[in-house]
Amino acid sequence: MRLLLDAIDEHCLVSIADGDGKMVHVNSEFARYAGLSERELIGKPNSIVGSGAHSDDFFADLWRTIEKGEVWRGRIQNRSANGDLFWVDTTIVPFLSEDRKETRFVSLQTDVSDTVAMEKDLREANLNLADIGKIQSNFLAAMSHDLRTPLNSIIGFTDIINDGMFGPIGNSRYADYLTSVNGSARHLLTLVNDILDFSIMEATGYKFQLERYDPIEQTRAVAKTFDWIAREKNLTIDVVSGDCVPGTVLADPRVATQIQTNLISNACRHSPQGGVVTVTWDRDANGDPFLQVDNEGDPIPDEVIKGFGRPFMVTNPMHSSDTDKSHGLGLYICYRFIEARGGKLDISRNKGVGARVRATWPADILKPEPA
Repeated sequence: MRLLLDAIDEHCLVSIADGDGKMVHVNSEFARYAGLSERELIGKPNSIVGSGAHSDDFFADLWRTIEKGEVWRGRIQNRSANGDLFWVDTTIVPFLSEDRKETRFVSLQTDVSDTVAMEKDLREANLNLADIGKIQSNFLAAMSHDLRTPLNSIIGFTDIINDGMFGPIGNSRYADYLTSVNGSARHLLTLVNDILDFSIMEATGYKFQLERYDPIEQTRAVAKTFDWIAREKNLTIDVVSGDCVPGTVLADPRVATQIQTNLISNACRHSPQGGVVTVTWDRDANGDPFLQVDNEGDPIPDEVIKGFGRPFMVTNPMHSSDTDKSHGLGLYICYRFIEARGGKLDISRNKGVGARVRATWPADILKPEPA
């Protein structure tokens, strides 16, 4: 027992108070922290080392607890005689008696000033991170508006002119120029969307807004937006319903549009003149719904297949030509979106040529219903 008491005396700041809260014993460690001698502390209340950091209610609760005979535990900031502040984790054990004169409150305290300082630094760092995140979110929102709005205007107006809404264009060269402007604007809009989505996902993650909708109708609508490149390259874009195609799925239609836009865009851009892009909805042998996009481009190199799913992949997996490089963000974003809902994105050669990209989701996630 003596050894145990000696160990506690070395490790802790120990004080014992009587029923009136006056100290009747302090150890040398308590006196050292207080900056006073043991003689100066005896007969004084613990408030002699009080820092003023805690409210009256704080100490009222402390006294209510120990006067009921219950152990009180908490963290207290104290002040030494020279003004230095220090924090202590405190345990006060009451020993009550019918005669209040025999009541004793034994306090064991451990210095945790370094821990408190580190916790404060962490809180401040987290606040700074929150501020940075808010600034980044505001910046991304502004970027989204300031970049997307003019690009959508360019796309919209060139579509109107190309469709001859207010009369024929005249010179066929102007029609070619407009088609190029329209295609470039669409490509730039895709790039802007990719960068913004990538930044949001890396900074804050993405919150899915789920609703039930018809995946085939939605895919047909997405495919329709690529009529311009189909005309330019004489492509055929087929949207195919498999035998087990789901009638509706539970998903985020905006994310679904983003995924399909990237996959169909890549397939179209890297298809040869007169090629065929096939977009298929069906279910696999396990009953899990999948979206598959096939094209007829060049065979995919093995190193591209191995690198699939990484951001900033140099060569686009839909095409192996060194003359056709890609930032690789679009497919990485697709990969992240699909993975976030428990799905997987796979790539393979399409019957020896081109690419086959398949996105598969567990049936219990998309909750498909029959057509």
